[in-house]
Amino acid sequence: MAGDHRAAEKRGLCDHSLPTGTAAAFLIGTLVIGFGIAWVLSGRLIRPLRQLGKDASLLASGKFSHRSAVQSQDEVGTLADDFNRMATALERRSQEAHGAADENPPGEGHAGGGHRRLPVAIVCCDLNRKTMLWNRTAEEMFGYSAEEVIGLPSRLAPTEGAADVAAPL
Repeated sequence: MAGDHRAAEKRGLCDHSLPTGTAAAFLIGTLVIGFGIAWVLSGRLIRPLRQLGKDASLLASGKFSHRSAVQSQDEVGTLADDFNRMATALERRSQEAHGAADENPPGEGHAGGGHRRLPVAIVCCDLNRKTMLWNRTAEEMFGYSAEEVIGLPSRLAPTEGAADVAAPL
């Protein structure tokens, strides 16, 4: 009998393959394990990216003190570090802008900006020639404070040709 089996092997008549059910179970098990590994790895990548998206939304809403808590040693970690540096720069610029606004309060005929320190007289009027903006240089040049001229018709703009000036607008 052993000789018959060897002869059958030589002719390729013996089947040493796994039964079909076992092969299918092995294939399904391999696929399930592969999908499980892919799901875990994608979660490790997607979770920090979603967090960075939430962090960006907070920063866009004006919460410049917010920093991302994402920490990793890959490209996503580098992106989070860059995000935090950007947030720090925005926070610093926001504080500088608020400091400048505190030094130059609005409501005194100065639009609350750096134009107060310009060495150029800035006078803005509306279409009715009502003075809307009068900076410090204008005060020094013309001798009137912003409180004295804001809201009053300007004597600087000519009355003749006022229609010509307003027409293109």
